[in-house]
Amino acid sequence: MFRRASGEAAGTAPAPRAQGASGVRGRSPIARTLAKGGSISFLVNTSGMGLALLMQIALARMLGVDGYGIFSFVTTVVTFLVFPAKLGFDTTIVRLTASYRAVGDWPGIKGLLRRGNQIGLILSLIVAAGGMASVWLGRDGMTGEQLATYIAGLAGIPLLTLATLRQSALQGLKDVLFAQMPEKIMRPVLTIALLALCAYGFGMTADAGLAMLCFGVSVAVTYVVGAFVLKVRIGRHTRQLAPRYETREWVRLSVSLMINAGMYLLLGQLSVLLIGFMQGETASGLFSAPSGSARSWRLR
Repeated sequence: MFRRASGEAAGTAPAPRAQGASGVRGRSPIARTLAKGGSISFLVNTSGMGLALLMQIALARMLGVDGYGIFSFVTTVVTFLVFPAKLGFDTTIVRLTASYRAVGDWPGIKGLLRRGNQIGLILSLIVAAGGMASVWLGRDGMTGEQLATYIAGLAGIPLLTLATLRQSALQGLKDVLFAQMPEKIMRPVLTIALLALCAYGFGMTADAGLAMLCFGVSVAVTYVVGAFVLKVRIGRHTRQLAPRYETREWVRLSVSLMINAGMYLLLGQLSVLLIGFMQGETASGLFSAPSGSARSWRLR
């Protein structure tokens, strides 16, 4: 009897271990996916921080104090103007794309991305036109370098808006690499390379206007790359589907999210704008360089 009981115990003891091992094997693909995504995000973010710092150093060296100040201040102004152009759809797209994808609602994803891009494009064109009109009215108090920098920066608002929405869509689809690589890796590398080529290769004067133009070209290139990747990712799921729209609900959610995110933008960039308006772009650039580096290296 003792042997039988021992045999039964011996026979049944491995079952829980086998079940546990099976459970571990069942969860391991998810764990591997999360670990892979986290590792890629960490590497891209770390590389992006280093490249952002490198771009600041390169721009400061090539443009000088005044030129870098103008470039930095106009970049901050453009950042503020892109914010209302997005209308909060960047955050909405991240959240709802992931939610719709989980339940296989590809018509909803197609409608959300199309409507978000339509609204973003219209608003960004309005914002850019309003900004250019303001700059043109105040052109008498600007230097040629300042005017060229503002025009180049404001012209890039529509592309920056659409690029942000595309990035949000890839984040919602869990494509960590291509959601971040175009903006954090390719854009600063292209900006520095184009400016160096123009300055040292073609003998052009490196000033803030030329730097902003190079930045705009890099934005256009990275947007095309990201848009192509997004089309490949969702094309086979949405090509034959009619989009589903819930515009009123999406706008309501986006506006509420935009108000919340706006507070963080004001806290992070308002000081740069105030210094620029009160003491000029040079002082703004000197202030934004160390503060921008601190924001880049802050743990998120």
